[in-house]
Amino acid sequence: MSIESSSSSPGQSTLRPNAIGLPGVLFQSITTMAPASAVAFSLGAAIPFAGGALPLAVLIALIVCSLIALNIGSLARYLPSAGGFFTYVSRGLGSQAGWMTGWLFSLTYLLIVPLQLLVLGPVMDGFAQQYFHLSFGANGWAVWSMVFAVIIFGLTYFGIRISANASVILGTIEIAVFVVLAAWLIVTAGNGNTAATFS
Repeated sequence: MSIESSSSSPGQSTLRPNAIGLPGVLFQSITTMAPASAVAFSLGAAIPFAGGALPLAVLIALIVCSLIALNIGSLARYLPSAGGFFTYVSRGLGSQAGWMTGWLFSLTYLLIVPLQLLVLGPVMDGFAQQYFHLSFGANGWAVWSMVFAVIIFGLTYFGIRISANASVILGTIEIAVFVVLAAWLIVTAGNGNTAATFS
């Protein structure tokens, strides 16, 4: 979460209370889960194992994830804290387990952004060359990775509100694309649609 200076304590950097509302928090969670990335990378790996029952497997995964989300929501209701999982684990399993969980969670997030940049760079480089004939040479992927890095830095450095608003806008676009794509696939399949994949 971004840190902003609170007007009530000049000279001291603190988290600004009520900086974002429910939509911001909701879409921060949605974009953190990265549904588009999950579709792009996990479904392809699941197809060889689930086969024709892939829709059923996705439905079961949705139920499991929903139960986890409900549990986390309950913890957040009774243990409101910016510490998140650190707080929940500390209160349940002790401070040492909470300390380890907090650090592992933080280190994981530190790795996510560089890994995403390593994926986005080559993808954007290929997209720009194919559709816009725009090339930055053999290291074009690195240029695009740096561009995305600057954008991400800007969205997070200048306050949580900017990041939250960007999450709402981009998350809405992402969901809209999925809804339109799903509707198109269902309509295109026509009589090929069957409930047998859920059995």
